[in-house]
Amino acid sequence: MLGGSSCINGAIYIRAFQKDFETWVQSGAKNWDWKSVSPYYTRVETVMKPTKCCDCFHQKLNATAVNHCSENSQVFNSFVSEIIAKGGIDSTASYIPYTIDANGIRMTPFTNYLKPVMGIRNNLMKYVLVTFLSRPESVGFVRLRSIDPNEAPIIEANYLSAANDVKVISDGIKKVSQVLKSVGLTERQVMNCGEFNQESDEHWKCKAKMLGSGYFHAVGTCKMGSINSPESVVDEKLNVIGVKGLRVADASIFPTQIIANPQATVMMVAERVVDFIKENDYS
Repeated sequence: MLGGSSCINGAIYIRAFQKDFETWVQSGAKNWDWKSVSPYYTRVETVMKPTKCCDCFHQKLNATAVNHCSENSQVFNSFVSEIIAKGGIDSTASYIPYTIDANGIRMTPFTNYLKPVMGIRNNLMKYVLVTFLSRPESVGFVRLRSIDPNEAPIIEANYLSAANDVKVISDGIKKVSQVLKSVGLTERQVMNCGEFNQESDEHWKCKAKMLGSGYFHAVGTCKMGSINSPESVVDEKLNVIGVKGLRVADASIFPTQIIANPQATVMMVAERVVDFIKENDYS
């Protein structure tokens, strides 16, 4: 599929935070600090044609909204205002930028990088609002099932295997439930959690486990880092360690999970690997 998962994702575009890249550098990803990567976000946003930016988001979070920060439904605005009033989030993070153009058409690396020379029509897309655990402690794995390369690997996400993840997400569900009630909306009932008192911690933890699901943001299976680390798969130039002429440039190279949807950062990585390839060719 040309455009990959950007053709089917939630169309949310948020830069990773400066703190994320500090963690990357500490994990062995040399020269992937904020100063090094931020120009590549700007390059992506130039190609993706940003429109109608939220000034507050851009100025205070150093993130460029790709579209329609201000055009939200009355329910959404009431929801955000209530959370801000209760101290749940900062007002600078009120609206979510999307990779959707002014006509409601989904924008992807395919449509904005390749389509101009191919002339292929793209699809209509509506935006969604979600809440999720941005920095989980639970860690999964991908392992070989056997020495047969045709056999599917073992993939274990280990969702909510860390006790603190269950606590954080259940506390979040509890707060969201309170906000929904305050703006006149009803929460979703979970049949299997009826045995618990509705205000008990057990009730909210049950909801977290019954309603929770992955948001398809798995990263780090080809971790970037020092060539001397046994955990590293690619080096800081995204070369596969020990394999000549092969690079990886997608979410799998993230040394750690970022506090944002990965789409913007994957595009930034792709822009940066272009310069790595050029440097290699020219040298």
